[in-house]
Amino acid sequence: DTIKKSPKFGKAYNEYGAALVMKGENESAKRQFLKAAELGDKTTPLFNLGYLAMRNNDFELAEKYFTEGVKIIPDAAVYRKLGSVYLEMNGRYRDKDYLSKAIEYLEKAYRMDGGDEILALKLAGLYCRVNRYEDAKAILQNAINGKPGSYIEKPARKILDKINELEAKGGIKESVAQMAGQ
Repeated sequence: DTIKKSPKFGKAYNEYGAALVMKGENESAKRQFLKAAELGDKTTPLFNLGYLAMRNNDFELAEKYFTEGVKIIPDAAVYRKLGSVYLEMNGRYRDKDYLSKAIEYLEKAYRMDGGDEILALKLAGLYCRVNRYEDAKAILQNAINGKPGSYIEKPARKILDKINELEAKGGIKESVAQMAGQ
């Protein structure tokens, strides 16, 4: 009804698209998001298009939409999604550049989120994968110190202990990254 009465109101197209996604009508939703973006309501429809592309395992398209949207409005949740997109692409193509990009965007999300604990664990695991053990130790220690007694304290301490143990033995192994769930 709103679109009929105000056909140039981009936000209405975005909201209609969101309702269509909830009904499982993804192709129709995509058309509404694209129309919303065309009418000037850029960021939210671009982010929604990125989420929709991720649902369809089209990570290259998700990357495009998220990157366009985050240029307009930097957003921690979207940086986090971009990190996830690049991790998926790294898994698919075995390209270390995607892993580097994943870390870059997850670090941005971490800084913007004010130190999300789950993200700290994820980053620690990724740091271990790329042999950045001091960074892994620092982020885990920061997460523990930031919220003592938190639910991540036990797994964070376990990873820290493993890194320290392996360093003491003179060699870091991939097992640290595996412990961090990577």
